[in-house]
Amino acid sequence: MRVRWVSVNSCRVAERLRPRRGRGRRIDIVNNEADGIASVANFLKVHGWARGERPLYRVSATEEIFKATKSGGIKAHTTVGALLKAGVKPLEAWDLRENEAALLVDLPWILKDNTKGVDYYLGTPSFSAILHYNRSYFYAAAVSQLADEIERRSTASTRSEAERPNRPLRSRRKRRAHP
Repeated sequence: MRVRWVSVNSCRVAERLRPRRGRGRRIDIVNNEADGIASVANFLKVHGWARGERPLYRVSATEEIFKATKSGGIKAHTTVGALLKAGVKPLEAWDLRENEAALLVDLPWILKDNTKGVDYYLGTPSFSAILHYNRSYFYAAAVSQLADEIERRSTASTRSEAERPNRPLRSRRKRRAHP
């Protein structure tokens, strides 16, 4: 798949672009996939992305907690401990410390029968980095959830291949035919 366009805030393009390889080389985010990916990765890193950190965790919260914690921005403005003290409850396991930066994320939804609701998440600084790239909670949540699903399937696939007793692991790379 060829990357044709990378959506980066045009005011900051020059300060965030980084070539994938070779210092002094001209950066080409339109025709060079590696440059486009490296530039987006650099943008996220500059804005707080932490390698290996999950961006979102499902939590139980209310509109009152959301308002009381002054949530709603794009920065991880509070801590995990402060959100827990305000009444936020984790709905899944996490390895976050109470002093780590966090934000409470609300994602409202509506069903065909007009039933409405809100899902709440605890966002990490990595989620905040995605929000700096695109300020939509829905975009950032979709990116986060897609990454989680890819990782889950990749881990399950690797595990199932490793559990096959008498079969060698297959390489995922296609072998080149020699002329």
